[in-house]
Amino acid sequence: MSTTDEVDRYQPCPCDCGKIRITECSPDHPYARNSQTWYTAEIICDTCIEKYQIRETQIDDKRYIILGPNNPGEKVIKLTNIDMFCRGLTK
Repeated sequence: MSTTDEVDRYQPCPCDCGKIRITECSPDHPYARNSQTWYTAEIICDTCIEKYQIRETQIDDKRYIILGPNNPGEKVIKLTNIDMFCRGLTK
């Protein structure tokens, strides 16, 4: 039976009253590769959860979490490199 290692990182949400949790998940064995790592994200803020949504995308071979408004016509306001973020290299 396999298990999963999970590491949580947090950053402030757009209104600064809550936070965004990004969880880095990987297989719990010594041979895990980057390609086996996945991420989950959650908005922990009553105000922002109603206004924003979280998506994952790839730009120039880098994975990003996009935090954008629920209205598709509005501009995306957050773009976080999840590989750098989960290694503690960005805020």
